[in-house]
This record gives sequence, structure tokens and C-alpha cells, in this order.
Amino acid sequence: MLILSLNVIKSSCLLIELLELVRKSFVFLDRRINEIKSVIVDIAKQYMEKVDNEEEMQYLLLEKDLDNRDSLNIIYDFEVA
Repeated sequence: MLILSLNVIKSSCLLIELLELVRKSFVFLDRRINEIKSVIVDIAKQYMEKVDNEEEMQYLLLEKDLDNRDSLNIIYDFEVA
């Protein structure tokens, strides 16, 4: 579930998770979902490029959501690259 978070990476991952749930219900939106997913991934990549220390990157990638998953789990589960 997407909640208010200052963690751009976690929010991006949760948005992608929601998009994949929409894709399952509305297959005809596949192309548009891919476009939106690409934009979200690009924003997350740009943000990650600006992170200048290891501690901040570790926080961004390992902060848990309400289901006790970190961004790395979600990136793996939904094959975000």
C-alpha cells in the first residue's frame, strides 16, 4: 500500500507494484503501464544518481514498508531495472 513517504525509491517501487496490480486487472492498459513505469524508473534513477553517500543509499534501499519489505525486495519481485 502506498503511503506518504519521503523515500523516493520506496515510493517509486510501491507505485510500480500498484501499476502491476492494475495490469493484472486491465490487460488492455499494458502499453500505457509500461510507459508510466518507465517514467517512474527514470525519476528514481535520476534521484539515486544524486545520492552522495553510502548511508543514505542504504537507507533508501533498505527502509521497510508496511508489509516489512524493502525496496530491493520489490525491485526483485517486479523485475525493475
